[in-house]
Amino acid sequence: MNDPITLAGFLTAALCFTVGWGRLLWYLAEHSTLVRRATIAALAHTRRPLPEVRSWLLTVLYCGTGLLVGGLFAAAWRLPPETWRPELGTQVALTLLGTTGAISFTALWVHAGSSLMRAGPERFREMREVPWMAGLRQLPPALVPWVAAGSAAVEELLFRGVLLRLLLDRFGIAAWIAIAVAGALFCLQQLLQLRTPFQRMVVGGACVALSLAGGLLVVLTGGALSAVICHASFVVFYLPERGTGNRQQRAAGGSREGQRW
Repeated sequence: MNDPITLAGFLTAALCFTVGWGRLLWYLAEHSTLVRRATIAALAHTRRPLPEVRSWLLTVLYCGTGLLVGGLFAAAWRLPPETWRPELGTQVALTLLGTTGAISFTALWVHAGSSLMRAGPERFREMREVPWMAGLRQLPPALVPWVAAGSAAVEELLFRGVLLRLLLDRFGIAAWIAIAVAGALFCLQQLLQLRTPFQRMVVGGACVALSLAGGLLVVLTGGALSAVICHASFVVFYLPERGTGNRQQRAAGGSREGQRW
């Protein structure tokens, strides 16, 4: 399918959703009366603290939106079944190679960027203000990696598992162009959640690494599983910080949140 009008409609729809999804958490957390009322209503049925309840609600809304729209894109443009898969050993090797490369590039990027910006360790506190990272800090530590991996899987399924494969299989776009377009949409969605140059530097490098590694993995394996695993592995970057939290910090955060609400 290489009808330019259909392709233009697809890209326009993808761009509109990307922008909306990128700002969704900010809007829900700061302006949505419905989320506030739903959180208060949920508190009547649980003993969990308010920030944790709200974080669960926002996570469900964020991931649910991604899954719903991904399904709509797949149905509307008739996403074909996976064309082929390499042997298990080859797929495992490609996944490990892509994951190692993406993590290594991100670590190198952040180190170089921090040096150029003359940013000390204290600058990384800005990352706590990123909506999804702030939400993770309100959850029980044992569940953080699972929630983070699940959110990463939803993002990867949409941008690489659906949008990228539609560009490749339905519209016949050249692989490098399709990887770049899907990657640009993913980067835009992530950067719209940020507010400071340092946040954009850190997350931007990770987005480029994931877009390149995830895109190549989809092209080479014919499916999104390897890309999902690669993206989910990025949980290693913030687990150590989250593990240093304690009940007093969460209680203090809950108190401040309750006062703001």
